[in-house]
Amino acid sequence: MKRNVITINDNLGTIALGFSKAGYDVRAIYINFSDKISYTVCGDNWGAIVRDNNWDDVCDNDELDLSNIDCLAGRLRISSISRAGCKDRSIICQNERELRAIIDILEGIHPRCFLLQCANRIQGNNIISDLCEKIKHMGYTVDIKSFNTRNITGFPVKEKGSFIIGALNHNDINLEFLDNIDSRDYLIDEFLETKSDDKWYYNIKQDLLYRSEIDNRDGVLCWNKDRYKYEKNIFWNPRMIPLIVQTGSVRKITHREIARLKGIPDEYLLNIRNKSNLYQQLMFIPNVFLIQQIAFSLCLSDREEDYLSRMVLKSKRFKEILFAYFAHKNMENSLYNAEEDSMIDFRYVTDSATYCFVFKIYNNNSGIENRILAISKKIYENENLSETIPILVIGNVVGNESKKYVEKEFGFFVWDVENILWMLQECPKLRSEFVSMLSFNVTDITPQKIEQKLFVQKKENLVKWDLQERLRTIKPGQADAREYEQLCVDILKYLFSENVEFFDEQKKSNNRLYRFDFCGKIRTINTSEFFDTVQKFFGTKYLIFEFKNYEKAISQKEIYTTEKYLYEKALRKVAIIISRKGMDENAQKASRGSLRELGKLIIGLSDEDVNKLIDMKDNDEDPSDYLQVLLDNMLIDLEK
Repeated sequence: MKRNVITINDNLGTIALGFSKAGYDVRAIYINFSDKISYTVCGDNWGAIVRDNNWDDVCDNDELDLSNIDCLAGRLRISSISRAGCKDRSIICQNERELRAIIDILEGIHPRCFLLQCANRIQGNNIISDLCEKIKHMGYTVDIKSFNTRNITGFPVKEKGSFIIGALNHNDINLEFLDNIDSRDYLIDEFLETKSDDKWYYNIKQDLLYRSEIDNRDGVLCWNKDRYKYEKNIFWNPRMIPLIVQTGSVRKITHREIARLKGIPDEYLLNIRNKSNLYQQLMFIPNVFLIQQIAFSLCLSDREEDYLSRMVLKSKRFKEILFAYFAHKNMENSLYNAEEDSMIDFRYVTDSATYCFVFKIYNNNSGIENRILAISKKIYENENLSETIPILVIGNVVGNESKKYVEKEFGFFVWDVENILWMLQECPKLRSEFVSMLSFNVTDITPQKIEQKLFVQKKENLVKWDLQERLRTIKPGQADAREYEQLCVDILKYLFSENVEFFDEQKKSNNRLYRFDFCGKIRTINTSEFFDTVQKFFGTKYLIFEFKNYEKAISQKEIYTTEKYLYEKALRKVAIIISRKGMDENAQKASRGSLRELGKLIIGLSDEDVNKLIDMKDNDEDPSDYLQVLLDNMLIDLEK
């Protein structure tokens, strides 16, 4: 059954957004009309469920049935100054009114759970302590938690979120859920707009720039003590706005960029004229993704099955990938019946030994060493494995010291991500599936050869031979067009999977008039000069691929058709057309014209080009270097 939530004092409605993303039904958002920015933004995005009420009016409002609310969420407007240290009576009175309102709401609505965002420094605050004690007397289990946003989300920010969390049933809260989140470390570049055309963002006091550490490097500058300095992770200063350096120009970080760093999707409307006040609002709201994860951790007594099913699904997918690889290696195998031994996932029998595999994958790499030791001990103590050679296959990063310890202490082997990536090198599709399910980036992970001689060795250059032989045997023409497209997809994944994340589906435009064959997203971390160049200087994040199984070279018609798929706002301005004979003279002229007039890059590859790329890959060369040469030639020969 879908859970529901109401939010109170929800700046910009982002707490409601986090709960909505967690599957909750947002029944109402209470906003004080005096907070005009929040009221406007919430109205634009949430419509009729936004209500103009103070906190103390909530329970007296008859417009909405609040008798069966699962969760109450909102922001505390309590000053972090204690009563003893505060001489301002108005602040004390405001705090007391706020406390009274919260107590009244919890008593009046009596939700299953509640979540209250607070100022960061709440530990030891006597106001907060008094509030928690009063809430406990109402029958709630209460906890105060602070979360590092970067640890939970992977976003490149330095910020903490502090919350009071409570529930009537202690089984409704399990914050350990937050230790197993699928997240990766994001780079700041992933959140930045290509550029800003609004001159307002370039209005910066020059004296600040002169005494700051600014050079020609692209990056983000944050105010640190008395000047701006380059930072890998952004931290907020509402007076000294973080600055962005792009292609030699300096500007303020845009509101949309801050919104992205707060987990707010681009379609969320922020149509506010008062840009300075909007900065303040954005910087102080909690991260939407963080709220989403905390929301997952509430009302768990009727959600445990959902969570477990997600974990089971991920584990099942991981096992299916490994099963498919073993089948690819023609390994004779039999799967154990779960009733016989649920620990063993796969058995491989040779003339000399029996290998038993145990497959495990965890949501993140945190504490992986302890998990490895625990499962290794269970394997060691399993009597069914006493006459076998166990192998523990982990879909996570395991340190070499842990691997050596398990081998020395328990007498068996551990394979981790490094080894799996090495195994799947000859199976690009399986490798792509495996990488896509990981919560961390594998760009910097070097595949490591497995020392155990288990697998039947395939003929040297088998992948290369298979791809090139298929290309040779497929006949040009409409009859084999679909087979040719699939081959091109397999070739692209073999050549560029380190640099590009590929999407299998054909994509159609909204009006369904146009359709491109294949799409890829350039990975954030790239060692390839070509992909780095097109990403930085062509403003492209996505690549379009077209496949033409024509007997003759393609004409300018195909160039003009492909050109329609490329436009700046979609972050795709580069296309590669793979065809049997490449481009004719008119197509080459059209592609140069598209580059010169529109800044759209269209590269043509023939069978001959594709074979050269495959040869380069097989010789441990970077095939993207070939594309870079083609690009260099196009730019050098480009006429005015």
